[in-house]
Amino acid sequence: MNVHDDLHFYFEGPVNSVGLGVFDGLHRGHRALSKHCDAILTFYPHPKSVLNKQAERNYLTTLDELQSLFPHLITLKFTTELSQLSAREFLNTIILEQIKPKRIVVGYDYHFGYKREGDFAFLKTWATQHNIDAICIAPFEIGGSPVKSGRIRGLLLDGHFDDAIHLLGHPYVISGDVIKGEGRGKTLGFPTANLHVSALKLIPSKGVYGGRVSIQGHERLCIVYIGNKPTFGGQERGVEVHIPGFSDNLYDQHVSVSLTQFIRGEQHFDSSEALVSQIKKDIKVLDA
Repeated sequence: MNVHDDLHFYFEGPVNSVGLGVFDGLHRGHRALSKHCDAILTFYPHPKSVLNKQAERNYLTTLDELQSLFPHLITLKFTTELSQLSAREFLNTIILEQIKPKRIVVGYDYHFGYKREGDFAFLKTWATQHNIDAICIAPFEIGGSPVKSGRIRGLLLDGHFDDAIHLLGHPYVISGDVIKGEGRGKTLGFPTANLHVSALKLIPSKGVYGGRVSIQGHERLCIVYIGNKPTFGGQERGVEVHIPGFSDNLYDQHVSVSLTQFIRGEQHFDSSEALVSQIKKDIKVLDA
């Protein structure tokens, strides 16, 4: 199997130590692993979407976002052919021949190879035969349970944003290209940048969030609205960013927003004036 075209390095130079995993996001459990590595290898698309023929999963981080969180990223395209490699073939043809690490780091529940036949015991034996160090990281627990992407995903969708951020260990990043909207925010005195976000990205529950955005080399506070604009009869969910004191044209630019706090849930207002009054209160929360 030739994996040269399917294996992509986001950096140059040798790999002394590599962490293996799916890394759907880079939460505190992943950080406990990645601090032992100078590179991490992830799979794209998510193996479950290929093996189970499910619809594509909603990612906590897209590949671009993941690369910004951990620059030394290696991605391997996950295919049906790749899934049929035995555990030994995976280690020989991809890890040993292509990456050539001196150390391999995995989580306590990591499995690999056809039908998940490979576990840490298998990896340790193989690594010893090739003079490679192998390390297994114990589960990173909060609240008596391991920190996992699925747990965080559920919290974000159910409106428990602060709990999700606690498990992530960093702000929740949403990135996308700025597209033209209806212009209603500007009419109200609060211009917004409408983001076209990847359909693969998990969007948190509806509401207003506080965060930061980097514009023209400067980090600025912002409020982010996620929802359907019920006050104006909206039907489609959108992501809009308002940057207080900023009104320059951002159309067609790629913008990344780091959500740091949940301000309030989505509300219906009886008038535009009531909405404007609430937006002013939302902005004050950023200064608190």
